Amino acid sequence: MITLSVCTGVSAKDSARERLRETYIDSLPRLTNPDDSLSALYNILDLSGIDNRAEAASTLLDFGMRHGNDELCLEMIRNLANYHFSNDSIMAELLEMTQSFEPSDLQKETLAFVKVFSEIKASGSMNEDDRQTHVVDLIKEFNSTPSDDPYDQVVQLFILCINLGGETQGELLESYFNILENKIKQLPVTTYALRNLFFSQESITFTNNGEYEKAVKSDRQLMDIVDIMQSNYAAQGRIYRNFDTYRYLYLRRMLRNFPALTLDEAEKYYSCIMTLADSVPDIKRAITESNDPHVFLLLKQGRYKEAIPMLKKRLSDNKNINIYQRRFLLRNLIKAAEKTGDDESLINASRDYVDTLEKYVKIKNGERYRELQIVYEISRLKEQNASMELQRQMQTNNFQNTIMNISIGAAGVLLLVACIFVFLFFRFRKLSKQLSAANRDLRHERDQLKETRDQLIVARDKARTAENQKTEFINYISHEIITPLNTVIEYSQMIIDSADDSKREYLDRFSQVLRLNTGMLRTFVTDVQEISIMEHNMMSIKLRPSSLKNICTLVVDSVRINVKPEVELKFAKVGAPDTSINTDPYRVEIVLLNLMSNAVKFTESGSIVLDYDVNGDNTVTFSVTDTGIGVPAEKRKTIFERFRQIDPEAEGTGLGLHVSRLIATLLNGSICLDESYKQGARFLFTIPVNKPEPASTAEAAL
Repeated sequence: MITLSVCTGVSAKDSARERLRETYIDSLPRLTNPDDSLSALYNILDLSGIDNRAEAASTLLDFGMRHGNDELCLEMIRNLANYHFSNDSIMAELLEMTQSFEPSDLQKETLAFVKVFSEIKASGSMNEDDRQTHVVDLIKEFNSTPSDDPYDQVVQLFILCINLGGETQGELLESYFNILENKIKQLPVTTYALRNLFFSQESITFTNNGEYEKAVKSDRQLMDIVDIMQSNYAAQGRIYRNFDTYRYLYLRRMLRNFPALTLDEAEKYYSCIMTLADSVPDIKRAITESNDPHVFLLLKQGRYKEAIPMLKKRLSDNKNINIYQRRFLLRNLIKAAEKTGDDESLINASRDYVDTLEKYVKIKNGERYRELQIVYEISRLKEQNASMELQRQMQTNNFQNTIMNISIGAAGVLLLVACIFVFLFFRFRKLSKQLSAANRDLRHERDQLKETRDQLIVARDKARTAENQKTEFINYISHEIITPLNTVIEYSQMIIDSADDSKREYLDRFSQVLRLNTGMLRTFVTDVQEISIMEHNMMSIKLRPSSLKNICTLVVDSVRINVKPEVELKFAKVGAPDTSINTDPYRVEIVLLNLMSNAVKFTESGSIVLDYDVNGDNTVTFSVTDTGIGVPAEKRKTIFERFRQIDPEAEGTGLGLHVSRLIATLLNGSICLDESYKQGARFLFTIPVNKPEPASTAEAAL
């Protein structure tokens, strides 16, 4: 049971307190003893109003820093954090100042207090998506890397609850409140600042959720803390320090949760509030504007007829009433109208209640959806919907009971009124079913997504294993094939070189066939290796100044031996000035050799022309033009895929163009078929033109 010493306390009027404050300020220059100065400064702070409390606290902080009074400094830092929590620069300065003190329970409590208040501003400035992502990160951090220090754990949970409160007021938030409460209980009992902040947040959440007993319990603990702090300050000689405003807030909130109070308790708290109003003008003014204590007491006493006008007036104040308060007041207005037989008020309040309930259901539905998203992303939280479903069923039952009582009380009302209530009943039940169906769908979708994710992880691991095995197999086979091929070529040449001149021409024909086929096989193995290297991002590009004419001449000379007699092989820029670019000549030669080899393979007569043009957009385009069989229209879109051939009976593996496209991409270029050319096939290979570096720089790069 909370103490009620406040009921008999007497506070000074504002004008008298201001005159007394000025008296202490005037006395400061005459004080020479630090203890006397400290007492006077405390009295100035306790007598200050809202406008000058921050200045008085700053003065005390400076005094504490000069005299090495750490306890005083930390107390004033907490006061200033409370006043300036929305000012980022001041909060950063207070945080840095707190960290400079020697570690102690008081220092750790103050550090935690400043961090928590800083987060209140940061959380309020976030949008919904950023806050949800931040909540998921905070939960992951708390579950994966919890701190060993209890103060750090409290800060982690406080910040999590603050941000989570911006997303939902539901069970997920309450569950973390329970964890936070257990952590706070492990701290020293003198950590009043953190306990006060926690129980205030917890009471507001429980009040919004209609959990009256829990809310009253939190406020009673707040009253106990206030009484202890008042007693401690009195023992220190701070006779002007009082907590009347805080007591009023806690008492009013307990009276608002009157369903959890006995009639004697409600009347007792009301009497205390009236005593405070007589002493504090601000409290009296607040009561006059809202009439909340009067309304709550009348409802608890069952004086419904007197409460109805006050409830209507309170409901008309749309600016100072949120959805939770409106739902609570409308529900009590319906009950009061039913008890007094006020049918008009009953109909109007019921209609407003249904509209408010629709908004409330949408809010709760959104909150629960965000909870499910958070549960899925961290994959560590347990099912939350069972308790939500129970709460929803309780709300449904309460509403049905209300409808039943209203129907009994309104038996003599006109038939039209009865029809309206029936319509409202079925409308609410439809909304409840929709909410239930949405919850089931969300649970089912979450389970499916989790199952799919697990399957994808298994498939990914298998694919990685298979890819590694494939790479190892390709490297092994490549080595085992290339070595024998080289041996076969060398020995065949040795046989020809050692044969008589009369037989050498005969054997040379077979040697050429052997070299041709071994060359095709070696090209296939090389292409497979190149593809494997590029697909694993293992191929490196070595840029150096390169002559375009030298690259093209080398490519033309390399394929000339395989050109058919009826085909004219030309390099279009033989007599033109040379151009130098910064590129990897070896990779460019591979692409051009693949294009030229295809042209040689499929051109029986006519010409094959290799050309290049330097474009105005700092690119160079190579073109390989032939008068061969061309590319059929149905194969133009797939020709660059692996193992794709124009003629399945022709020589080759179908990997050349695929390798060429991979290299072109690696060079930040492109390769394509010129579909406008109709006399054969023309392939265009475009790469960037990078100006060559000066000689010393290029050599250093190599």
